[in-house]
Amino acid sequence: MSPDYAPGVIDFKYPKNSEQQSRVQLVFHGDFNWNMKDRQIFRVLSQAVSIKLRESMREDQGGVYGVGFSESISRYPKPKYSVTAQWGCAPDNVEKLSQTVFDVLSKIKKEGPTDIDMQKVTETMIRERETRVKENGYWLSALESAYFNGDKMMTSEEYISLIKSITKDDVKNLSNKYLEGKEYIKTAFMPEVK
Repeated sequence: MSPDYAPGVIDFKYPKNSEQQSRVQLVFHGDFNWNMKDRQIFRVLSQAVSIKLRESMREDQGGVYGVGFSESISRYPKPKYSVTAQWGCAPDNVEKLSQTVFDVLSKIKKEGPTDIDMQKVTETMIRERETRVKENGYWLSALESAYFNGDKMMTSEEYISLIKSITKDDVKNLSNKYLEGKEYIKTAFMPEVK
């Protein structure tokens, strides 16, 4: 995550797309308190938001074919995070769908994820880890993290216990701590004006 993001709110439209559609990216960023539990809560938050954005933007509004929402956390040179929402849409829907992202985040900041979404996310995270531990890439990443970051290599039981210990309030509190809305960048790749 280098160089650092510009401070404050940046909202930029770039009218150079050769097609009559827009590509939008909304990035929230800032400093991060590096610890294992907050990193896992961030993953739960990211997946819960993904579910809600897909339901609202694609299924309810029919405004996108797909929407992505992902988190990135780095420790060096200093702990930082970013979360990114991105989607393609008709140019007329850029602002409406951008507002949908803020509305979904606002609801999670007030109420936390739904019980159903919490269950879906935690079950998915546990299943994904069960699959990944059979792959060399997982072990390479785990060993690097243990060596460079001093992270504890958790057993499957420890991981499951940690994930199951995460509550709706944990996700709500973390979203309020990191997604204040004071530091973000919104870019929209818009159709070129002829």
